[in-house]
Amino acid sequence: KFYKVGGDNTNNGKKPCTVFEQGCFLFLMKNHLYLLLLIPFWANAQNLVPNGDFEFFNSCPTSAGQIYKAYPWYDPNGATSDYFNACPPSSSYMSIPTQDPGSFQYPRSGTGYAALMSLQGFGGNYREYIQIQLSDTLNYQKCYSVTFYVNLYNIVKIGTNNLGAYISQNAVTSIPPNPIHVTPQILLQGNPPIIDTLNWVKISGLYLASGGEKYITIGNFNYDSTTVTQVSNSTSVFNYIVYYYIDDVSMYEIKTSKAGRDTTLCEGDSVQLGSTNYEGVTYSWQPATGLSNANIGNPMASTASTTIYYLTETTPCATSVDIVVVSVCGIGINELENNKYFKLYPNPNDGYMILVYSLNETETGLFTIYDVSERLVKEFALTSQSKKIEIDTNELNGGVYYYVVREGNDKVKAEKLVIVK
Repeated sequence: KFYKVGGDNTNNGKKPCTVFEQGCFLFLMKNHLYLLLLIPFWANAQNLVPNGDFEFFNSCPTSAGQIYKAYPWYDPNGATSDYFNACPPSSSYMSIPTQDPGSFQYPRSGTGYAALMSLQGFGGNYREYIQIQLSDTLNYQKCYSVTFYVNLYNIVKIGTNNLGAYISQNAVTSIPPNPIHVTPQILLQGNPPIIDTLNWVKISGLYLASGGEKYITIGNFNYDSTTVTQVSNSTSVFNYIVYYYIDDVSMYEIKTSKAGRDTTLCEGDSVQLGSTNYEGVTYSWQPATGLSNANIGNPMASTASTTIYYLTETTPCATSVDIVVVSVCGIGINELENNKYFKLYPNPNDGYMILVYSLNETETGLFTIYDVSERLVKEFALTSQSKKIEIDTNELNGGVYYYVVREGNDKVKAEKLVIVK
């Protein structure tokens, strides 16, 4: 049968539905256990963490240590990581938002979340983790945005630092239930103890892949001796455990920056430029005129004159540049710069630049670079089939040059060029 999670209070919160209905999943009875066999084809294919929001389950949790019910998550070191959902009765103590004894927390999204201990007592080094295999292996030298959210259990006395995510080619484990002693790549900035029992705290960062990574593991990977604690609830008698809820785990590959499609605005209109705004990526739009924010990936643009916007996106992996032309009704792109459109960006640069240009259908052009002694050092052909050309002059030394743009035999633009090494 197909079931829709959270439909009603029958069938453990699963409501019968048709396969074409959004949120519908296939379950089969086998050995008295519902097995999740179908992930919806409309699911967000970009998130490499399956079931990152803990909404899908093979059966409702009924007791502690059942993270495996939020398939395909599991406990990698034989401890008792937990799974909470709205589907079980409150008497199970695994129900959301109320658990025993006296804790109360809504999910950040949906109806489920995971939970684990980052510390139990002192000196025992007891650890709980959650681990999952990614839906695809990571690609060499690609950048990935990794995010998850945590919330401290209401009634514990202290919180800890060191709660992070470790990304690896192979599954990691330890002798139960000892720490998995590796260095997590993703931690809260500054790595302070997390003591917020009300709000979901976002932990995120950028990861440069070595290639072939297939697993993500979440927990405290340090020993007690190198874990910092901070009092959250001074009146609590639960001073021997530190327990966190986990929700909305995601990993996205950061694609090359896209400034958006060329567009035309009329007076009073606005348009959103760019695409995804990733946490930890540096965005810079030039010029900033007419933009709601020149330092995010997807600002709103409202300009009174036709403008060429340049987006520079910087990550630990690479820097990329893209352009978009926002035209204004009655002011076409060919009306810029005496009916010709040639602009070099950035200038100064480190040897990498982009020439944005406009040629008529039958026209050809030439971009040439000269040194101060007027010696030709580089040239590039321009065709009407393209509106931009990427220029790589990394072999040139730093210094002052000048460039010339020709349309046919006519010189249409000449300016100084500065390369900084």
